[in-house]
Amino acid sequence: MTLKDTGHSDDAWAFPRLANNSRVVQSLRCVGDTAGDAAGTRTGCSAVLHDLTITF
Repeated sequence: MTLKDTGHSDDAWAFPRLANNSRVVQSLRCVGDTAGDAAGTRTGCSAVLHDLTITF
């Protein structure tokens, strides 16, 4: 996925679970640019993951 940031606000996406273990990522939030001279202190992405059960 390529992100083109067009504003100074957070960009967020949600990925609801359609079936058990069908998606790992629940939500994604990215900041590509800020209004000031942050020089990378607020830029980046963070993800929240769905609960995942692994059976061996």
